[in-house]
This record gives sequence, structure tokens and C-alpha cells, in this order.
Amino acid sequence: MRDWAFALPDVENQHSLASVPGARAMVMHEGAECNHDAFMIGREIAHIHPHPDNGSMHVQLPKDDALEVVEKGWGEHHTLVDLGRRPVGLVMVYSPRDEADLAIIKSILGRSYDYATGTRLAA
Repeated sequence: MRDWAFALPDVENQHSLASVPGARAMVMHEGAECNHDAFMIGREIAHIHPHPDNGSMHVQLPKDDALEVVEKGWGEHHTLVDLGRRPVGLVMVYSPRDEADLAIIKSILGRSYDYATGTRLAA
């Protein structure tokens, strides 16, 4: 998952500005044209948590996609969303348990990337 996420065009693998030490952030390259509503902080669109939460992540999504993630049980709204301090879109996605979960997680990360870039990743 990490290799796939950090190989996306214009994505840099950096320390997260919003998470615990060891979290790796998907940060859009400074020169890439992006939708700034897709950023959590700086140019960070998602970050993957380190052990022991190995593989869970926070991602910024369009509202409808975030609602679908929560409705289908793939994740939950970020605490700041529940407190009314961030709009619906910031979600915590659960760690993948198997290959089927991994495919779902990649599609969620792909939507976050699409939201940031205004493009559509090939399926």
C-alpha cells in the first residue's frame, strides 16, 4: 500500500505535520496544481500511521466520499469533525486486514488523490 501511495505522480513521502512521530504523509509536490480544499495541513492529503496502528490512516476526501467510508464501516469521522471544528471530509480509515481490504483502502487513497489533483486514477 505504501509503495503504491508514494509512487503516485507528484506525491512526496514526508513526515506528517499532523500526526504522531513516524507517520508518513502523502504530500503533493509544491509545483503540482491542486485543489487546496483537499489538504489537511500544508500540502498533506493523507498520512499513514506507524506501528502499532500499522496501516490505519487519516485522509481528506470530498464530503460524499467521506460519508460513504463511514457508512460502509471502512473508517470513522475524525474527532475534529465530530466536534464541529472541521467539515465532513476528514476521516480515519482502518488498517487493511486482508487483500480485499487493501483494494478498498487503495481506492480510498485514490479518491483523496483525485480530489487533490482533479484527475481520475486508472482502475
